[in-house]
Amino acid sequence: MTQKRTALYRRAPSVKSAVKNPVCRNARLDLEPVMALADIRIVLVHTTHPGNIGAAARAMKNMGLASLWLVAPECFPDPEATARATGAVDILDGARVAPTLDDAIAGCHLVIGTSARPQGMRAEARGGGGVGSGGAAVRTGAHRADER
Repeated sequence: MTQKRTALYRRAPSVKSAVKNPVCRNARLDLEPVMALADIRIVLVHTTHPGNIGAAARAMKNMGLASLWLVAPECFPDPEATARATGAVDILDGARVAPTLDDAIAGCHLVIGTSARPQGMRAEARGGGGVGSGGAAVRTGAHRADER
């Protein structure tokens, strides 16, 4: 199945058109599309409540995201996740379960993680692949092994 890829950034007017059109005088140079929404991977780590998985799937659907990865969830699949994923059951059906965070983010070239712990947001650049965004367990935050 072929997915249509949509760029996150549209091309800005060229400098040539900015000279002709006074409205575009402050035009930027052309930007290449950064990535498609299909390249963004949402990773939930050690989820304890299946309803959170369903809610994440629903939010992803609203934003046009489709790649959900789960690292060692306590309970998945689960009727509670399906109930909370109203209109986004297709994302739950396509969710991939990985045993470790490294397996879930393999192939990502930029990883941005959040946690319940007050350490702030971190990003890590890697070679090749898509972008992964990870969320740690709600009660305990990221495990030291997952934080790197």
